[in-house]
Order: sequence, then structure tokens, then C-alpha cells
Amino acid sequence: MDLHGVGESDVIRRANMVKLHELVKNADKILNY
Repeated sequence: MDLHGVGESDVIRRANMVKLHELVKNADKILNY
């Protein structure tokens, strides 16, 4: 696995997508109550 340059930004982008997904799931839970 190449964690430098493009590979590194790809990992960061994926981590940010996961964080966004978690935020959306939490928001859905709050809105459903």
C-alpha cells in the first residue's frame, strides 16, 4: 500500500467520508426521535 502522495490523500478522503457517514446516521437518529 502506498501511503504517500495520492495514496495518503485517498486514505484521508475515505476517513472523512466515514466520519460524514457517521454524522448523517447520528443526525437521522436524532431527527427520528
